Amino acid sequence: MDNLPSVSGSGGFNTTTGFGGGKAIIKYLDVTTDSFTLDFESVQTIYTREYTLVINPSEFNSTNNITTRALRSGSYGRDGEFLTQSPLFKNKITGSGWNPYFNTVGFYDDGNNCIMLARYSQNIQIPKKFPITCKVKLDI
Repeated sequence: MDNLPSVSGSGGFNTTTGFGGGKAIIKYLDVTTDSFTLDFESVQTIYTREYTLVINPSEFNSTNNITTRALRSGSYGRDGEFLTQSPLFKNKITGSGWNPYFNTVGFYDDGNNCIMLARYSQNIQIPKKFPITCKVKLDI
């Protein structure tokens, strides 16, 4: 591999010409025809802390999402601005078939300052009848 010319350019990579402007050609079939030895000269230890969160059925059963609010008739403030917040929920939200979802967990210190956010890749529905356990891992 030492006899290959240097690869340069910013034209992107393709299997025929390599990286735009470079002369080295990579054929994927040739890469796997020989045996290779790989050596690592550095090791980085990663420490992990795991938190277990239990959400009971009576907890976090509401939402602040603006799309769940029912606006009252004539929902304009004293200064003429349109009110987007209402203390009332839409009818479909107050029924027994509705449960909130979450995808973010905030960790707060004693001063109520957010010190860490954990985001899940999918929304998680909070069940009404049983607790849910979530795991959050932090690499430190």
